[in-house]
Amino acid sequence: MTVATPKAWDAALSKIEYVREHGVDQFINNYKKNFSISRDVLMYGDELEYGIFIVDHEAKTVRLSLRGAEIIKDLQAKEDDEGEANETGKCKWVPEYGSFMIEAIPQAPYGGFTSDLRRIEANMRNRRARLLSVLQPNEIAPSVVNFPRMGVGNFAGDFPNNGKYAASRFVPDEVINPHPRFWTLTQNIRKRRGENVKIMVPLFDDENTDHTPEDGAGGTPGIYMDAMAFGMGCCCLQVTFQARDVGESRHLYDQLAVVAPILLALTAATPIHKGKLADWDARWNIIEDAVDCRTQAERGEEVEREADYSPQMAAGASVGSRGQGTLASTRTSATTRAAQTRTRRQAGSTTRNWSSMRMSRPN
Repeated sequence: MTVATPKAWDAALSKIEYVREHGVDQFINNYKKNFSISRDVLMYGDELEYGIFIVDHEAKTVRLSLRGAEIIKDLQAKEDDEGEANETGKCKWVPEYGSFMIEAIPQAPYGGFTSDLRRIEANMRNRRARLLSVLQPNEIAPSVVNFPRMGVGNFAGDFPNNGKYAASRFVPDEVINPHPRFWTLTQNIRKRRGENVKIMVPLFDDENTDHTPEDGAGGTPGIYMDAMAFGMGCCCLQVTFQARDVGESRHLYDQLAVVAPILLALTAATPIHKGKLADWDARWNIIEDAVDCRTQAERGEEVEREADYSPQMAAGASVGSRGQGTLASTRTSATTRAAQTRTRRQAGSTTRNWSSMRMSRPN
């Protein structure tokens, strides 16, 4: 990943219109350039994300290991020193959002032969073996989606919260990858939104459940999380396909958009957040809220500049924006809808809708 100097939100404001305009132009030009491609070669690959934890057997505690950048450097050096790859194939190691996270991919994509199918599991095993070979004796890399005690006590070491970038009451900035891209992304989402992200997960309810709202949750009961790390600190398996043409790509996407949420629900891999048992056991809504940079007006929570705004989907939203824990329509209060209707009548024209149908790829 290239190291550059990203712009802070305030410094980027004067360039937003330029980036938006030229980004659309580049997309259209690339679409036209590749639209006529047909019978392309099938290629695919997977991304495996790992969390690195430190186990203290005497104290019977587990916390995050923030050595991700150091470990990646060691692993990539070994890959570079290695000669010809064997049948399992070489690996490539790249940074992820968390300083405790590592992403591993096959160095070359798989193809459409049966021999490629045989390489997949072997390469996955190879990646795990190589990762374990550079860990310290007290470090582990289990295949778990999230760290269950993220945001509880000294879960990452003795670091203060409320840092410059996340400004979180639960998570120190040190859990963010030191690459400037991740720091700036965290800070800019918070600044554009005008406040910290608000992730609310319902508690698993039994007779002993305390539904007293947490401080900062605005009176909403549940598990309250206020930082991007709670979502982007989740690990997963991702698969990317190169289809033979645009038509097949769209067909594949449409099928995965239906199948992937079912598979995500079947994994039920995230039942605990911030040390509490949740009533959700999939991470999708948490990731969506973790990167929600919309202002209150854009979320439909505040009627402001009514002639210019209507509620938008979050950047990390599903194919259709969701309701409370489901893939449902955008949540807009009756008060907001009435205000928007009144504004349209006063203006004598239709409200300008800036919402963009951003589609997220299935994981």
